[in-house]
Amino acid sequence: MQSNRLTFREGTQSDKDNILELYRQAFKGSDISEKDPRLWDYQFQKNPQGKGLIGLALSGGTIVGHYAILPATYLDENGRLIKYGLVIDVMVHPDYRKKGVFVDLGRFCLRTALEQQGIKHAIGFNFTATALRAVLPGHLKVGWRPHIKLYVYVLPLNFAKIIGYRFPKLNPLSGILGSSAALCFNALSKIPRLFPSRFETSFRDLTVSVQDENLDFTQSDIELYSAFTQNRYRLHKTIDFLNWRYNRHPTANYSLVRILDGKGETAAVAVFRISDLKLVKTGVIVDWWSKQGVEFQLFSVLIERLKQRKSDMIVLLDEKESAVSAVRMKLGFVNSKEYYQSIFYSAENQPGDLPKNPRLNFADFDVF
Repeated sequence: MQSNRLTFREGTQSDKDNILELYRQAFKGSDISEKDPRLWDYQFQKNPQGKGLIGLALSGGTIVGHYAILPATYLDENGRLIKYGLVIDVMVHPDYRKKGVFVDLGRFCLRTALEQQGIKHAIGFNFTATALRAVLPGHLKVGWRPHIKLYVYVLPLNFAKIIGYRFPKLNPLSGILGSSAALCFNALSKIPRLFPSRFETSFRDLTVSVQDENLDFTQSDIELYSAFTQNRYRLHKTIDFLNWRYNRHPTANYSLVRILDGKGETAAVAVFRISDLKLVKTGVIVDWWSKQGVEFQLFSVLIERLKQRKSDMIVLLDEKESAVSAVRMKLGFVNSKEYYQSIFYSAENQPGDLPKNPRLNFADFDVF
């Protein structure tokens, strides 16, 4: 396909090095200016749900645009399997921006995914209002529609580090400002604890285990996830998928927290990891599911474990109103006001075909 002297085609393994070079050019100066070649292989060649589809825009044989779709399986609110595409690594070389490359390449890639892999639906996640203003108009032209916002909730632990990272000019004063901020935050966070809590006595005889490698997912974990997400639009999870997702990732190390009830059945599961964001060591709660009434215990265990790992802050991606809204407040999480905007695409594009009551979090895209 050709458009405005650009050529569009599918990418292959042989394009890998040139794609990684475009990545460096497109994201120069950001926290993600480099992509590990092992991560590229993991995403596009080793996904158990199928190889990814790569759309490329070329000018004179040079790759100037990239739009990729990774196959993923979701369950709708009635439990029916739906083949989805997760759109990642949408990028255009700085010299070719605002020239329609983004839109033409997106249409080419989504049409090819439909024709070759039968992918009628796609999902994507855009971060922060600034990025949205830059890319959302292009997504809308391609045919995407915005859906729910997922907010980043933060539990600050090391205020000096956080202030130094967010406000570099204040770095010389970060120690003093951090101490003052910690005093204020700790005082305010104690207010919810003054009121009686229903969380701490919901279950008895709970057993906690933590695995930091070779995460051993069980059928009981899967059954609990199915019950937890019943009647919701959610990512389809199997033991094989979770093993690929968390045990085989080449650049991230995940840990598993599992809580068993008195009968030895899974009562709660959570996956977390540590991410070094420049100078700030961030504990990321990637995924979780639980029986009703175990949420407080689960998040309390996660916080203690991430404190032991010397995290400067802990982040959780969640809707404003969710099953753990009260737990978040009780434990001191605050809304950072940063958010991910989920967007959906459907080749059928019928009114009302947006997913009903989707359950989304970092697990849907953190691997990428």
